[in-house]
Amino acid sequence: MDVKDKYYICVFDSKNKAIYLHSILDKTGNKNFQLISTPCRIKAGCNYSIKFMHISHLQTIKRKSEELNLGKYRVFHVENINRNFKYEEIKF
Repeated sequence: MDVKDKYYICVFDSKNKAIYLHSILDKTGNKNFQLISTPCRIKAGCNYSIKFMHISHLQTIKRKSEELNLGKYRVFHVENINRNFKYEEIKF
């Protein structure tokens, strides 16, 4: 399986929090994160998540979200197997 078929997403309780955190990460030159629409299976409605390829990038999200008081969020490991998406929540 290609590595691009596995990734992580961070889901906040509002799209504004995801957009804000992504803009802060982008301004610092960190290109490891991408703003994406949250999959409907995870959260219905118009929401955004932050996508990243390696679990080690979660530390950056944790640190920045604490600095910015963004509150709780959920993280999922995503696998795309023949266009079937599997979402596994990561507990931390």
